[in-house]
Amino acid sequence: MGSSERSLSRGFSSFRARVFWSVVPIVLFFLVFQGWMNVREHRRLVTEEFEKRGRALASNLGFASELGAFSEDKPLLEAAMRGTLKNPDVTYVVIHSRDGRILASGGRPATEVEGAGHRFLEFLSPIVSERIQTPDEVLIGARVRAKGTDQREEVIGGVRIGLSLASVEAQAWSLTKLWGGVTVAFLVVSTLLIYGFSRRITNPVKQLTRQAQKVAAGHLEEQIAVRSRDEIGQLASAFNRMMDSLRLTMNDKERALAELEELNRTLEGRIRQRTVELEERSSALESKSRQLEAASRHKSDFLANVSHELRTPMNAILGFNEMILDQVYGDIPAELRGPLTDIQQSGKHLLRLINDVLDLSKIEAGRMDLNLGEYSAADAVAVVRASLGSLAAAKSLEFTVIVPEGLPLAYGDGKRITQCLMNLAGNALKFTRRGRVEIAVEHVDAILRFRVSDTGIGIPTERIGRLFTEFQQADGTIAREFGGTGLGLSITKKFVEMHGGRVWVESEVGTGSTFFFSVPLRMEAEAGL
Repeated sequence: MGSSERSLSRGFSSFRARVFWSVVPIVLFFLVFQGWMNVREHRRLVTEEFEKRGRALASNLGFASELGAFSEDKPLLEAAMRGTLKNPDVTYVVIHSRDGRILASGGRPATEVEGAGHRFLEFLSPIVSERIQTPDEVLIGARVRAKGTDQREEVIGGVRIGLSLASVEAQAWSLTKLWGGVTVAFLVVSTLLIYGFSRRITNPVKQLTRQAQKVAAGHLEEQIAVRSRDEIGQLASAFNRMMDSLRLTMNDKERALAELEELNRTLEGRIRQRTVELEERSSALESKSRQLEAASRHKSDFLANVSHELRTPMNAILGFNEMILDQVYGDIPAELRGPLTDIQQSGKHLLRLINDVLDLSKIEAGRMDLNLGEYSAADAVAVVRASLGSLAAAKSLEFTVIVPEGLPLAYGDGKRITQCLMNLAGNALKFTRRGRVEIAVEHVDAILRFRVSDTGIGIPTERIGRLFTEFQQADGTIAREFGGTGLGLSITKKFVEMHGGRVWVESEVGTGSTFFFSVPLRMEAEAGL
């Protein structure tokens, strides 16, 4: 083996080469894996969105084709298809009757699309109509139906829509080329950086090795030059100190040992003193903690008693004022009706505040119990919609609810769940100047998940963590502009947690907020204790 071959062999087996070739494959694997995962995830997300759009197109066309399919009016069906065919991904549309006859079609046939080498997905949707509807009723809608008439629906036809996957494949291929270029560029840059890094590490090690060989030969006076303050420099300094220690006499060693023992004794004394101080402080903190707990219990008891005592006369005031407004005691002048109405509204607001304080004090005092039983989530949403509908109408806001059919009965405290929804929806209406507020509920596995979203002022990210604390709001200016005490969200969080659930929020300033809370469909009795 020649000298050049031996040099090459040492180069590949050197420490620098091992560092370099240990890191480069890892970087290459990470880049390829990251690119593959990103392309795969992007393709999945685009395909899912594509399928949702196809189902929505088929469903909308099926709804729009009800009258045309019922009367088998081809021009009317073609007019309904015209908007769907304008979609660039739609390759063909077929509308057929219940017995399979094609009533109308548009676009290219499926055989022609397959022959051109394009992949596509087909989406089906039934065309549904009520059995008792006449063509006039389909056109103008039946306002009043006789009692006992059959309201069941029947399928009168179907819609087939074919969507080409060419756009999905094009996006996936573009992303693949992009990630390929990024991977190659990053690999080149990282290779150069790793090579320079390996040289920076191994050069000082080589110098340290040469000096250590001289010391091993007996040259104890040799000193290693310290050229850096990193780990290599620290190692060289430690090596030099070790050689200095070898030249010390036994007396120097004994003196150093005595000083070390004295230092240990001093440290032990300081540690014992510090331990005693820490124990005293810990005892004082425990005493303060017990005092604070007692003060908190007294505060909760005081608030509960005061709130209870205030609620009784407030209910009486509201009752008498309502009787006056209802003219139980006789006619009232027109100019007094406005002030009396203001008194009634202000009193109700004060009563809600008293109830919130009473609920909070009961929770903190541990005296709040859940009244467990079966309840309907749909009924809870309906109660909130009916109670707050007038407030939304007064502010000209769109107030909608989304409740899927077939929700099972839940087990828990339905009154408290309704109260949580009322707090969230009331806040959404209060902090929304224009746009919409939406309440939704869905059943996922054994969980009921409620959602209240709005298009209001939004919440800064740094203030979201304090939202569910008592007497806290997102900003001091909010209380001055919109009012409120900051108790509703805290009480909502506590009631949700008593059900064994959790509450969270997503928000963006200027766009709106969405509050979520989830509770078990069938909660255990111990969760509310």
